[in-house]
Amino acid sequence: MRFVALFILTLLVGCNRTSELVWVEEEGYRWASLPKASTWGTDGFRHIPSTHSGVEFNNMVGQEEALDNRNLLNGSGVAIADIDQDGLQDIYFASLQGSNRLYKNIGDFQFVDITQNSGLMLEGYQSTGLIFEDLTGNSFPDVIITSLTQGNHVFLNDGTGYFTKVENSGLDNGDGSMSMSLADVDQDGLLDLYLVNYNEVSVRDLYTAKELDPSMILDQDNEEPTIKSPFDEYYVIINTDDGISLNEIGTSDHLYLNKGNGTFQKAETSSHFLDEHGDPLNELPKDWGLSASFRDITGNGLPDLYVANDFWTPDRIWINEGEAVFRLVSPSSVQNYSYSSMGVAFTDMNRNGLTDIVVTEMLSTKHSDRLRQHSEYLRNYQGKYLYNRNSVYLNRGDTTFSQIAYYSGLESSDWSWSTVFLDIDLDGYEDLLVTNGFLNDYQDMDTQIALYNQDMRQGSTTNQRPTYPAFRSSNKIFKNNGDLTFTDYSQEWGFSTPDISHGMAYADLNNDGYHDLVINRMGDEALIYENRTRKPRIAVRLRGDKYNTTGVGAKITLQEKDFIQSKEIYSGGTYLSSSQKQVVFAAAKEEPYSLTIQWPDGRVSKIDSVFQDRLYEVDISSAQKITPIPIQESRHGSLFHDISAELNHHHVNNRYDDFRFSPLLPFKLSELGPGAAWIDLDNDGLEELFVSASKGETLDAYTVMDDGEIRPLSIESITNSTALGDQTAITGWRQMDETFLIVGHANYEEGNPKAPSATIYRLRNKKVIDTQTISGIRSTTGVIASGDLNGDGYVDLFIGGRHDPGNYPVEATSRIFLNQDGDFVPDLLNSKIVENLGMVTDAIIADITGNGSQDILLSMKWGEL
Repeated sequence: MRFVALFILTLLVGCNRTSELVWVEEEGYRWASLPKASTWGTDGFRHIPSTHSGVEFNNMVGQEEALDNRNLLNGSGVAIADIDQDGLQDIYFASLQGSNRLYKNIGDFQFVDITQNSGLMLEGYQSTGLIFEDLTGNSFPDVIITSLTQGNHVFLNDGTGYFTKVENSGLDNGDGSMSMSLADVDQDGLLDLYLVNYNEVSVRDLYTAKELDPSMILDQDNEEPTIKSPFDEYYVIINTDDGISLNEIGTSDHLYLNKGNGTFQKAETSSHFLDEHGDPLNELPKDWGLSASFRDITGNGLPDLYVANDFWTPDRIWINEGEAVFRLVSPSSVQNYSYSSMGVAFTDMNRNGLTDIVVTEMLSTKHSDRLRQHSEYLRNYQGKYLYNRNSVYLNRGDTTFSQIAYYSGLESSDWSWSTVFLDIDLDGYEDLLVTNGFLNDYQDMDTQIALYNQDMRQGSTTNQRPTYPAFRSSNKIFKNNGDLTFTDYSQEWGFSTPDISHGMAYADLNNDGYHDLVINRMGDEALIYENRTRKPRIAVRLRGDKYNTTGVGAKITLQEKDFIQSKEIYSGGTYLSSSQKQVVFAAAKEEPYSLTIQWPDGRVSKIDSVFQDRLYEVDISSAQKITPIPIQESRHGSLFHDISAELNHHHVNNRYDDFRFSPLLPFKLSELGPGAAWIDLDNDGLEELFVSASKGETLDAYTVMDDGEIRPLSIESITNSTALGDQTAITGWRQMDETFLIVGHANYEEGNPKAPSATIYRLRNKKVIDTQTISGIRSTTGVIASGDLNGDGYVDLFIGGRHDPGNYPVEATSRIFLNQDGDFVPDLLNSKIVENLGMVTDAIIADITGNGSQDILLSMKWGEL
């Protein structure tokens, strides 16, 4: 037994031994051998206890302080960098009470506390976010520190491990500042700063629940309610699907331009930020910002910006249009967001060359927890739907994104904060890591009710919040399966300790070419994890220009035949934290790989032969300027131009409260939009445009003149008759000298299953000669498709059931009608096939198989094609 114990101890010490890097100089780069990969390693992490590491930092928050300011419970971050350039990565922790702590790495996963002589103690600063970056060009990382209540600060590194505060850094005193991200937004070679603000203190900690009752805040004597003073400083009225909502406002973020000497200048909002319509903003929205990250989302070489916001304030995606001008993405780019967004991370999830995005929220992984927790969600705020779950945005390549949270298996990860993508098992696909936990579960409904009732009786919230149950949840690792799905590997990969973890950073702490982890926890000692993976890899870091010495914004691509891995160097951008500027690629094959670095200024470095189990450091000095291939403009100019204004058409939705009878609906079913169709009404070769209407409005028709002018078209009995119910889809066709026009009707708001499903108009010479209605059923009409389904030469109809009113999401029934010499009769033979088919969102009738017969192609809500 003694021999076994000694063997295990020797093995552990051997695993922790720091590798010495011996550099080989090449033209434009250098490389060092890493420890050879082996087959005995186990993927995942091993916790390094404080008894070995010497890191005993604990981010404590007392109950009294938490009662005074609940925003303290959002925690603090951690930053990692080699502060003295001795080849080892050092660790700096932010503290909300007490002092920040700086630990020097002395090898073998052991650290020495050097805070006392570093100038970075900052006792009582209530520090939140940290970011290490070289701001002066001396290759030594300086540090920027945010604070909840004590302002934001810049400290410059003199190269010996001592930091001096910049007294006039240009950063504001702070408004509850949180995370940061650096990038060269104006292409001047200097790294600029985006700083996220939350709020110093919540209004809920300034007043009692009785004082914050809406009757005390709102003045409803006028037609439109207003907010009484002094509450107008804290609240705003927002129109939502179910009426007005009284919401506490956050604080505007700030963009700071780097002046090059360790100081910054606040950017003028109107000169740098545009709304989705391209109009300048006078100030950034007063959001509840938690995280922000610069990343090239569009692939044009410019840093775009994602801001993750808490509560009712939606996330913001800002696209860099050049010259440091950011434009908010179109509302159609992202259909919905997370309600309480916390962390944001980026990766090329499916290796198609596009940057995808994951945002973490608070949805519990356990159904039992979801039953007792309550959070505001599923509300339409200013046209944006917010959901109580994580978001996974698959980049389509045109600045629009598909939401695949549930498809990917990443919809829930508990009360989540920091999130990063790292390829833990080195299979070429990056896995997702998430930190978790909260001191008090404010979503617990039983406690919410008990405390509200108590406060309404006593008028005080003193010493109440500790009665909320603690929410100590396990951190998560989700393995990327390579097919846009993920599997929870937290237990298998040693990352499942129940605690309250906030900021997380990664770095190669022992120079073995694998990323290790450091986590700042609340109420527990910080965590240090050694990466146990021993598979082949290629690590890369950069030496950039004078004021961007780590190459922030550069894209690094490793290629082996058709398999391409790509990563971007970024600074900050994770929740309250910043990591080492080093990337690690999977390199399973012994054959040479090609390595390409696209630098932020457009220059390119390329190494044709790089090999596994090496660390490469590439210098920008030998990078080549690549002349872009000019894009030849079409001789014909643009194929389309927007003439929507000529229509002068405005669809009006009737006010209807969907949630009154169905409070669990995920969105409003009464506002699915109008239908539209182009139909050649008079067989002149020019199609007319038809747009359906809401109940009480009239269907609009437009004709196109020979010169392209669009004019309103009047058709008796159609365009001058008000709709008895909401109209849906429109279709039509020519048959001999007549035109068939079919208009769908929804019975949803009426609640009358006997209401017609559609009206069929027969027209000759633009006049209605006959009208036929198709009887209604319980399922409401959505899409309508037309085609000759039975091959008799007459056009038949498919009427898609959109949903079953009052029974969402029960499968709706669709129907097929056969055209028998102008009369439409049910297709009894195929009726069973489309009965309870599902919620049909679109339909096309075409010969898909090429056998000469018309097929029906359907898309389904919560379904597939």
